Amino acid sequence: MALLTAHEVVEELGVHWNTVMRDFHRGHIPGEQIGGLVRFDLKNVREAMRQRALGRQRPTRREGPPVGRGAAGGARGRPHRVIRGR
Repeated sequence: MALLTAHEVVEELGVHWNTVMRDFHRGHIPGEQIGGLVRFDLKNVREAMRQRALGRQRPTRREGPPVGRGAAGGARGRPHRVIRGR
């Protein structure tokens, strides 16, 4: 089990350094903090990212009326403003 730096993980996975560090600090990917240094086991990081991606998949589309913008909702879901007396 070789432990890698965040920069090495970035090179292996092709993600941004901020993504690796943010996900580590949020507890989304495993790593070891030794003093001020953080080291990662690439196998564990890949598995954690895979599991997280599987959990974020959108469910299949449900049947029924469309949700969101409609005639009464306006462009951003607000009622249309009526200006009178000009």
